[in-house]
Amino acid sequence: MEYFEFDWDENNLHKLNVINAKRGISREELESVFDDPDITVQENKYLGGEKRYQTYGLSNQGRLIFVIFAHRDNKIRYVTAWQVASKGRKKKNKTS
Repeated sequence: MEYFEFDWDENNLHKLNVINAKRGISREELESVFDDPDITVQENKYLGGEKRYQTYGLSNQGRLIFVIFAHRDNKIRYVTAWQVASKGRKKKNKTS
């Protein structure tokens, strides 16, 4: 298992807490997605001069979570995340 360090501060923790209230994704669950050995990372887009990436993987809760993040100072910086619908889960299971 590869170790990933995360960049958390007041701003993105607040955003995660707001989203957590709507989507039920905790910090621990979000971080666990990066422990999935089958994740792949793709470039997403540039926003405000910062490159964004996307990935999805199984969380420690057994849910398939899609994550948008930035890479700053060799750390993963959370942007947003959501649970993938069951249709996406079937596709992930076929490719794994």
